Amino acid sequence: MADTDVEPRRALTHAVATGHIALTAVEQQVFRTCLDALSFHHQSRLKKHQERHGDGGDSATDAPELTVLRVAGGWTRDKLLGRESDDIDFTVDNISGVEFAEALKAYLAAQGSDEKVTTKRLIAQSQHLEVATFELHGRELDVCRLRKEVYGDSRIPEITAGTAVDDALRRDFTINTLFYNITEDVVEDFSDTGLSDLEYGVIRTPIPTEASFAEDPLRAMRAARFAARFGYRFAREVRAAAETPRFRQLFKAKVSAERCGKELEKTIKSVGNPVGAIQALCEFGIFDLVFALPCRYVVDEEHPPLPLCPVPLQHLTWPEIGKISCAVMNTMHSTLHPNPPRLQALGTRNYTREQRKILLLASVCAPFWGYQLPKVTKPWLAGTLCHYVLQVSLKLPGKDCLGAANLLQHAQTVLQVCQQWAQLLVEQEEENRDPKEPPNRLLPEPTQLKQVPSDLVESIGRLMLDLKEQWPLALDLGDVLFKHCSAFPIDRFQPSALLLRWIKTVSGLVGCWKRKPCFDGRAMVSKFKLKGSAVGVALHKQTTWMLTHPNGTAEECEAWLRTQLD
Repeated sequence: MADTDVEPRRALTHAVATGHIALTAVEQQVFRTCLDALSFHHQSRLKKHQERHGDGGDSATDAPELTVLRVAGGWTRDKLLGRESDDIDFTVDNISGVEFAEALKAYLAAQGSDEKVTTKRLIAQSQHLEVATFELHGRELDVCRLRKEVYGDSRIPEITAGTAVDDALRRDFTINTLFYNITEDVVEDFSDTGLSDLEYGVIRTPIPTEASFAEDPLRAMRAARFAARFGYRFAREVRAAAETPRFRQLFKAKVSAERCGKELEKTIKSVGNPVGAIQALCEFGIFDLVFALPCRYVVDEEHPPLPLCPVPLQHLTWPEIGKISCAVMNTMHSTLHPNPPRLQALGTRNYTREQRKILLLASVCAPFWGYQLPKVTKPWLAGTLCHYVLQVSLKLPGKDCLGAANLLQHAQTVLQVCQQWAQLLVEQEEENRDPKEPPNRLLPEPTQLKQVPSDLVESIGRLMLDLKEQWPLALDLGDVLFKHCSAFPIDRFQPSALLLRWIKTVSGLVGCWKRKPCFDGRAMVSKFKLKGSAVGVALHKQTTWMLTHPNGTAEECEAWLRTQLD
């Protein structure tokens, strides 16, 4: 097995020079067990062959050969780059994946091992091509036979058993064609340029790019994702093929909304800056096919468009819309991943992967906010243009579609509150200033505001009731939009600067979503003698009071409600 004492930054150079990959202790254990299982299986096949044909004659020429075990694709690429990977996909050359898994179970049973292997068959076009997934030494693994793919008019190929070269050339890019041959402990590059493209950072197809993209046009989106993830550049022929009118036609005809959505999710979740991938879609001329808009949409009068540009969305070209989306998304990515990392100490929160995904989806859809479908829908958010793009054009999960639209709505509320908040600070300073003295250019701290109007407190409180623990996301998205909606954005007037400390130290709103109402619907009926819609009105008023009086008692709430309901 390969030496494990190689520094990650030297992994690729070491692999190219020696042909070996540095393995972890668990990987060595997994690979050794699999090799021993294949050797055991080979001896069993030889024995059966000899029983059928005897020891003489020409039977030796057709005796079963030892199965060659390889790891393909992303694991080999990542290990060569010095990155750890749990995505181990085995290939075998003369048996099916299911047969390999059964051989492994038989070997472990013969050894009296306590290791339990559970296998699952994945449907294939042929029994010889059946894929098995199983767990060994705590690692989940896939295994399949080497294959060859032939494409016709459909994006779904005809699959047959193939050689290692066939299997390599069917893959999307040369950096993903590399095999680690475990049997011989060597890295194999059947595309001839995989190792050099990995070393010099090039995204290239293993077959002529026009043919590759014609087989599956989604590969252009994958090229954009890998380039953004690793910071690589496109080979000249990749960019040339993706920018042709024929490719656009193929993409529109062959790539479904579901596949676009899944690829976009991978792009946003992957390591690296996803903005580069979205910019590539603009350069390839397919941004409008991915983020497709309906034929008709109208301005939402209650929630108007964000002032990101001087004209309505209908009068912007797709390159201009893409430029706005990329700019907003880039600012959000910089907020989530500050450079240098020490800037995280200045207030950037550690969000989960799902929260980062929602923030980035909301950012890329910022130009679409403020527009809705002509037909009113319920819930209201489902009729917004942002929701349409994410659900209909990209088929993303419903929670992500509503989450991004909801976050944009609240971020817009945050911007509106901040405008009023800054004006209140100015008015308070002017009231307290001696006319003979020059104005205080720094203004008071937001926490020093003597009295905050109840409608502003209620707006912030209802935002927090809706988003619960995720309310800081609205402030971060508000900061990003503030920078793009202001002619001269000044940091001390952005949402987090104005609101964050006040919310945490003064407002009493943190945790408001956990507080039980003073009176539920039944109590409203019995105590205030209300009926029908009047109960809903009373509950809404109660929420307003509780948000603006976070330390109030039930008796005080009842007394106030009686003044409102009488």
